[in-house]
Amino acid sequence: MTIADKWAIIGSVAGVFSFLLALYVYMASKRLKKKTEDDLIAQNQKLSSLSYQITAALHSVDSIVQATKDDAVPPIAIGQMARIARGQIYTVSKQLEQEGAGIKSWRHGKMVKSLNRKEPA
Repeated sequence: MTIADKWAIIGSVAGVFSFLLALYVYMASKRLKKKTEDDLIAQNQKLSSLSYQITAALHSVDSIVQATKDDAVPPIAIGQMARIARGQIYTVSKQLEQEGAGIKSWRHGKMVKSLNRKEPA
């Protein structure tokens, strides 16, 4: 076996190794892209949920405003509606705080912490 044959074998092994490395990098980038897309879908769903909760709180506050226009509505009922609106606003503010904390602790290439947790029932 000549030196040229040895270099040809070494070149062939290097070519196969290079192909396998390129295939691995390609597959890893595909997995990362899919994971990123899934994370974005989950984050959009969470933002949509917050939007609905804020809308519900606004409707509750509007109900309080409208109830104060009618003298037949007792103050106790208005107080109950105010407690409901306060609870809705508190829930949204806590969720936003959790999102803010998750974003502050985020590092490139890592999942936002709030996406790792299961959603409350």
